[in-house]
Amino acid sequence: MPARVLFVGFDGLDSKLIGEWAEAGILPTFHALLQTSAFAATKNPPGLYGGAVWPTFNTGLSPGRNG
Repeated sequence: MPARVLFVGFDGLDSKLIGEWAEAGILPTFHALLQTSAFAATKNPPGLYGGAVWPTFNTGLSPGRNG
């Protein structure tokens, strides 16, 4: 059976504050997710600006091809 993957992306979220608040118990759901899930920060490559990020994720195509 193939592995199941759920990608959850947060636009405009301050990951440092979320980590601090999760550790402090203010955000228990985030704390549980951070303890039981894999996570990583994303960074735009040069030339991929804010408005192109989500269409690129959704289509898997470069901004020059996703319209």
